[in-house]
Amino acid sequence: MHPKSLRAWNKFQANVAAQGGTVLEPQWLGANAGHRIRCPEGHEHTPMPSNIARGTGICLTCAGQSPAEAHRAFLARVEELGGRVLEPKWLGSSVRHKIVCAKGHHVTAHPNFVQQGGGICGPCAGRDPATLLLALRSRVEELGGVLLESTWLGSTVGHRVRCSQGHERTPRPGDVRVGGLCGICAGNDTTAAWAGFQARVAELGGHLLDTNWRGVGQRYEVRCPQGHVTRPLACLVRAGGGICRICSGRDGQAAWEAFRALVKELAGEVLEPRWMGSTSGHRVRCAAGHESTPTPSNVQRRRSFCPACTGQDSATAWAYFCAQIEERDGEVLEEEWLGNGVRHRIRCAEGHETTAHPGNVRQGGGICAFVRAPPPRPPGSPSAPRSKPSAPPSWRAWRQS
Repeated sequence: MHPKSLRAWNKFQANVAAQGGTVLEPQWLGANAGHRIRCPEGHEHTPMPSNIARGTGICLTCAGQSPAEAHRAFLARVEELGGRVLEPKWLGSSVRHKIVCAKGHHVTAHPNFVQQGGGICGPCAGRDPATLLLALRSRVEELGGVLLESTWLGSTVGHRVRCSQGHERTPRPGDVRVGGLCGICAGNDTTAAWAGFQARVAELGGHLLDTNWRGVGQRYEVRCPQGHVTRPLACLVRAGGGICRICSGRDGQAAWEAFRALVKELAGEVLEPRWMGSTSGHRVRCAAGHESTPTPSNVQRRRSFCPACTGQDSATAWAYFCAQIEERDGEVLEEEWLGNGVRHRIRCAEGHETTAHPGNVRQGGGICAFVRAPPPRPPGSPSAPRSKPSAPPSWRAWRQS
């Protein structure tokens, strides 16, 4: 037996044993195959190991879910609704059973549907084929069409109709009930979609190179007014999108050239030999000689690309944090930079060992949680002048010092 199957077999036996049962199956049949077991009460069933692993019980009889219990509950529910089950034996909760309702209609019903609160008779509830066909015919006539079918084919089957313009279509009853009747008149058929796509491309000044319609979710070769040959999606073009990625600046080559031009404008040099995408890091060198890997999208948004020059690299942040702690007569106990949002161990001027967030210290926060503010003075006592604590120097002032 494969090691994976052996582990599943042992786990299944352990789950059954934990519930007081005994596995009667001599071998592993698979996670989704029924295995014979005997529960503590002596009932024999064939549950699937996958169901047992999800937490279901091992015995339907003990849980009141055995076929016999389900059959008795179904019979009782049908009698409660004034009907009578004609099926001689239980066929399963998801199989239709022959029933006669209180008005004498011979129908079939799913036990699950009946047990969940549904009725037992379609004709009494207006769901018989004749009533449904009449409702469909009324809806088609309301939309100005004619129903060509003489019998009900089902709620999910297309029925032949003729619209007011003479187009013959086969919509489903559900679509007719909530929507229109004719896809051609609504511009949703193949011919209308192809014509609409061609018109949109011509409106944008392009020339369609493809000659066959393959669907709104496919790409088609188009030549834009500037001569670029691209492959836009028909659905995006019809929804108001353009036809040329190059002209709109979304082409890879155009984005690559724009990125290099922007870095050059910022006095830098692109070291990456090829375009890797707007969200991928590209190696660049700034005017001061620092090498970094910013993403083109960040460079475009921030108009900068060098963390060292802007004080956002780890070395600069670590030096600034140490300088701030030293200015407050403290000492940094960490040996290396852990990150701007991670607490670092420090010792304050009073000798307390504590931790502080570099970001909080950078914004002027305190460095020691043990040094409390002086208690409030008693009412009526003269107020002593309080010196306002000086704010720590900003990063730019620190860099210039």
